[in-house]
Amino acid sequence: MIVNNGLCFSDLHGGAGKKNRFDILIDVLRSYGSDYETLILLGDILDEIRSPSGYYAFEQLAKVWQVIQHKFNNVIICAGNHDPIWTMFPKTMETFAGYTNTASSLDCHITVYGSTGAAITIGDKNVRILHGDVFDQAWSKTKDVVSAYLRTEGYINRWLMRNRMKPLSYYTAKAGHKLGETYIEKIVDYAMETFHVEDHIIMGHMHRQGIHERGDRNLICIGDWFEHRTYAEITNGQLLLKEVK
Repeated sequence: MIVNNGLCFSDLHGGAGKKNRFDILIDVLRSYGSDYETLILLGDILDEIRSPSGYYAFEQLAKVWQVIQHKFNNVIICAGNHDPIWTMFPKTMETFAGYTNTASSLDCHITVYGSTGAAITIGDKNVRILHGDVFDQAWSKTKDVVSAYLRTEGYINRWLMRNRMKPLSYYTAKAGHKLGETYIEKIVDYAMETFHVEDHIIMGHMHRQGIHERGDRNLICIGDWFEHRTYAEITNGQLLLKEVK
């Protein structure tokens, strides 16, 4: 699929709390003209609906879907690690349609992809779009170290308190920042090796917006809507990272 004008969002995390601000998302979607024909959702759309906050999110997301289905000609969804519900997407959309009292037949064409995402073309570049959780295995060994650290952190903190010292986080803040940077670098390297054919890779999952270069190739993290209100805009074949203040 060729995408010259469109919008790309990730990590809405409906049901994770009431700070999703889907009302602002609706305003953003409506602010773009009809030439923006494609909407890309890079996973983690709806978390848990078997809770009060989940039912609230379902209600709000249904309102968002009313706008989506009438505004965009094409919707591309790449499932995330919080999205088992989207494996039954056609049935889910019938539920949304009934919930919002809209017709069950949708005005837009919907394509749903799994964890490896989809290959599209933006401008003159071949691009892989996906949620990004498939890259977590690049971090598995280091995650084991972090898990071991977390299991022992409480014991260490109690010892520090008995000796009237500051908590462990005070001493490990710089190390933690370094660990986070290492995590991202590992993800970028693994992603580039995994999808070596594409010019660029666009993902969510990390909740951190940024462009990571490897020669003339880029791994583009669009951030997340849930916490940071970030997304990507594709205009005339050019991708721009955006943030709603």
